Formats: sequence, structure tokens, C-alpha cells
Amino acid sequence: MTEAFAADEAREEPSLERVFGPSDNASTLGAGHPLTLDTVQRDLAELHLLSARSLQFRSMPLTDASIANLRMHIFLPSVGSLTVTQMKSTRMVGAGDIMIVCNWAPFQISAPETFEAMVITVPGWWAFQNILDSRSSIDDLYFPATLFSAAATHVLARSLFALNDHPHHAGPGLSALAQLLHTALNVARPEPLPGSQMGRIGQILQFVCQNVESENISPQEAATALKCSVRTIHKSCSDYGISFNNLLMEVRLSVASYQLATSKTRISDIAYSSGFASLSHFCRLFKKRVGESASAYRRRYHGH
Repeated sequence: MTEAFAADEAREEPSLERVFGPSDNASTLGAGHPLTLDTVQRDLAELHLLSARSLQFRSMPLTDASIANLRMHIFLPSVGSLTVTQMKSTRMVGAGDIMIVCNWAPFQISAPETFEAMVITVPGWWAFQNILDSRSSIDDLYFPATLFSAAATHVLARSLFALNDHPHHAGPGLSALAQLLHTALNVARPEPLPGSQMGRIGQILQFVCQNVESENISPQEAATALKCSVRTIHKSCSDYGISFNNLLMEVRLSVASYQLATSKTRISDIAYSSGFASLSHFCRLFKKRVGESASAYRRRYHGH
């Protein structure tokens, strides 16, 4: 699917929001400059190839109603550069560089001149499980073009974009991409930024996503892992507009939805591997959240 839009307010927003999610209406393109966007679906990832002469975009924060839309964006510029700002961190990301941004908090993208970049968008839970680890921080995930695996990551991303097979056949390539990024993160782990950039809610999101398969995950476990009080866990979630249990359920249902759509694993096994204590509990919550039964959801994706 290809979209080319002139820089007018009525038409630019759908293109930019397709890549980065909801905007706070501060997004602009250079006057008269078109934004060209090609988007393909590869397994659970969306790969966007976009170019423009100038661009500014500012995202909306996630809310309790959109926690299932937790996403990570992998920026891979090939021409020009992007300035990426989130919380107190600002990075200039140039051709050949790589930067990963989680949409748990608002971020801003700007490019004053002509640029081209691929942006790979994946579910947050998948990125936490496959790219980051328990030692990682989502404060500042930036890798320079000089890093040994950066060029290979760019080439693999382009290959995935050009893949003509069925979208689900891209799974192995996507896993290889995640492994490259995971290795790069461990080799060139950024120094922690001054102060708490990600905030406690970001740490809680990371903990939940990386331990979602545990049936007994609790605020107490989160507090122990994050070296804070249980009261802090509950207050951080409350300040964000969601309870710890609801956050956990949203992540579990997101994981289960992907497995239902892309595998033939028994529904009961999917329920247990997603951390649910019983099949009946999973089925009841899934239907309430998605609007159809798990078996109907699977048939819709598998076509039978």
C-alpha cells in the first residue's frame, strides 16, 4: 500500500499517525512538500518506508484505554537525519544509525531537511521479550552506524520490506532482526542518563512484559524487582490511569491474540503460556476484551 499526500492538514495526519500512532495535532510537513509512505505487514511487525523534505510529529501519551497499543518504533534512517526527543533525552539519528523508541510516553520526531527512513513498529511486549532484557533501560536506545551490526540490521530490514512471501513467513527474519538488536544493545549498552527518564511506570511496563508468562506475577514481585514499595507500584499505575492487574491482563491478552492469529497451538496451551491460571478465565476475559471468542478469533485469521 502506498500513500503520497501533500502537506495539508486534512491529508497529512492519517499518514503520520499510521506510522507513529495518535498525534497531539502539533504535526507539520514543510509547505507544499509531499510525504511518501509505503507500508507492509511482516508477521507482527509493520514496516514503513517514508520520505519527506521536512517533518515534525509529536505523539500522544498512552492512556489506560490504549495500553494494548504499547508499541516500539525502530528508526533506521538511510538519507538525512531525524531528531528524536522523549522525556529529557534528545538524539540526532543519522543515516545508518538506529534508534528504538517506546511509545509509553510522548515523543517528538523532527527533520528539517530531506530524509528517508524505515520505521519498524512492533508490539511493546514482543520488543521487551526479544530485543531488550531485564538489564536494559528504555531511556536511550541508540546505536551508531559505526557499530558492527548496524549495517547488517539495515540490510535485513530492507530485505524484510521487499519480501514477497506470505506475511507470516517473515517470522524467522524478524527474529533475526531482534537478535541483531539485542546483541548490539549488550555490546554498546548506553550509559544511564541522569535522573529517571523512563519513570516508574516505564519500569513496571518492562517488568510485566518480560514476566507475562508467570502465573503468579504480582505487585509484590514487581516491587521487589524494582526495589520500591508495593504502594509505589499501585500509585504509579493509578497515576497513569490503570491498575496493575488491568495492565497485566492487557499485556497477557495481547500476547495471546498474537499466538492465536499466527500459530496452531491449542488454545489451552496459549492461555497457560500467557500466564492465565485457567482456560475458562482466559476465554471469559478474551471475549470481553476482543468481542468474540478465542476460537472465532482464530478462525477469522486462519480462514477456517
